[in-house]
Amino acid sequence: MFGDKHKQMNFLTHKITYKSMTNYFSIQHFRMVNSLFIVLKKIPLCMRLTAIMLFVCIGLAYASESYSQSATLTLNVNNKTVQDVLDEIEKQSDFHFFYNNKQVNTNRVVSIKSNKKNVFNVLEQLFNGTDISYKVLDKSIILSPKEVLASAVTQQTIKNISGTITDANGEPIIGANVVERGSTNGTITDVDGKFSLSVPDKSTLIISYIGYTSKTIQVGNQTVFTIQLAEDTQNLNEVVVTALGIKQEEKALGYAVQKVTGDKLPLAKTVDVATSLTGKVAGLNIQNSTEFNETPKIKLRGETPLIIVDGIPYGNISLDEIASDDIESIDVLKGATASALYGARGTSGAIMITTKKGADHEGLNININSNTMFFSGYLAFPETQHSYSRGFGGEYNNDYVWGDKLDIGRTAILWDPYTYEWREQELTSKGKDNFNNFLQFSMVTNNNINISQQGKYGSFRASVTEVYNKGQYPNQDLNKITFSVGGEMSWKNFKMDTSAAYNKRISSNDHGSGYSGSYIYDMVIWGGTEYDVRDYRNYWVKGKEGIQQNWYDDNWYDNPWFKAYEITDAYDIDVINAALNTSYEITPWLKAMLRAGVDVYSKRNE
Repeated sequence: MFGDKHKQMNFLTHKITYKSMTNYFSIQHFRMVNSLFIVLKKIPLCMRLTAIMLFVCIGLAYASESYSQSATLTLNVNNKTVQDVLDEIEKQSDFHFFYNNKQVNTNRVVSIKSNKKNVFNVLEQLFNGTDISYKVLDKSIILSPKEVLASAVTQQTIKNISGTITDANGEPIIGANVVERGSTNGTITDVDGKFSLSVPDKSTLIISYIGYTSKTIQVGNQTVFTIQLAEDTQNLNEVVVTALGIKQEEKALGYAVQKVTGDKLPLAKTVDVATSLTGKVAGLNIQNSTEFNETPKIKLRGETPLIIVDGIPYGNISLDEIASDDIESIDVLKGATASALYGARGTSGAIMITTKKGADHEGLNININSNTMFFSGYLAFPETQHSYSRGFGGEYNNDYVWGDKLDIGRTAILWDPYTYEWREQELTSKGKDNFNNFLQFSMVTNNNINISQQGKYGSFRASVTEVYNKGQYPNQDLNKITFSVGGEMSWKNFKMDTSAAYNKRISSNDHGSGYSGSYIYDMVIWGGTEYDVRDYRNYWVKGKEGIQQNWYDDNWYDNPWFKAYEITDAYDIDVINAALNTSYEITPWLKAMLRAGVDVYSKRNE
């Protein structure tokens, strides 16, 4: 368990309880422990964790105790647990506690009185008669048993180092990472390539930056460093998929191509994979919508790009029909030069989807992914008046929303949703939360299971994805199921890969957004607050079902519940696409290729 530093740190992370981790105990304090594990190997396992705490205490002995001497505490605790007292100390001060909850009994009941005493006085009362000792290091307090492992005590020297990081031409590298190995103690260089850091004298620094080869440096007795990083040519040779599925090095291309791998897509999957591309590709603008089942608009440098799946351009498919878990990579070809081989259809650029065909390693692989997101309401909402009824000129009527004053005892002839008649009632603002009361619980759940097999001559993969989107308005549901299969084979000079997918989408209702027929428009902008929408959930007048709505407005707007369940736009969509790619290498410089694809689209509206 203690053989290497990474495992040492994992042991600490799992066994030690952190409280208020962000503020009280910098993880860099563990740096003094790393070099002491050679000694710990000779100590019984049950005592190693205690020794680790003692090392932390000793390694931090250089810290100032000025705060602990000046800060005072006032406590009057009767029959409370040790944990309650520790919480109260943290509440009254900047102190934070560090301990192993298997060694420190925080459920013990105590009574303590302290009037403007320092923390030493309080801790003496708290742990009097126990085997727990404490160490106060400025604003950090370490609790541990009194047992001392003298043979394991080793002290290190902490010192401040600084330096400059440049490239091969002597130019400063801004934002280079300087990290102490085996810990999260680190920093980055400033605009002049300079850095400063506090580390143990026996530590090792790891210097890294994107596009450059990482460098490892022993600190030793040196305090000032001048470090030069070399370009990493291997990292720069990123391969991208260009037109017709041809793979080339990105730096060798004379036009703009950008790649997004499948593992870079967000883990929290949305209904449409296009949303996951937001902000990931320069020049690619994803115009998202918060409305139910609204497909994002995709603009590449202001134009609509061509969608290509496994090298085949399709006319009836969008990113909405492709499951996130089935995507291996997305290559964006920017402009007509990049996608010239697709002719006029590619003049606005192309988004090339490469689907997964197998596993990363040989054998049978089964993966299951599931995630769920919830709609928690609107972040911002226009403030509207709810002091006046529907009407105009200070009188209640069926027009505008500047009628009679509400909540002052005035009455008017109003519709009764329970007796189905007009009668005189008091004007009150009982419906000022109508829109919120009309909204329902909303969620998006995305589930995928895929099976893949990798063999000597090829691979195979099958995947099923189910997406369920429950809208924020009543009677808004979307079910989307995608079944895909794919495989590839290679034998001597012959290669073949194929893929097929079937996508089915069923939606109960797509209405409720936009300008015309919008629930927000009807209830918030023009709806008065003298009625409560919840009273109108039964939207038919009893005995006149299908003939007369149970609603107070017979001129302009329908009952929202009636619109949700009776004025609907349900649809059922089926999309099928398949691709076949074969190639044969005749000579090292000549290759024959055959590509074929088909897509079928059907939509039924009700």
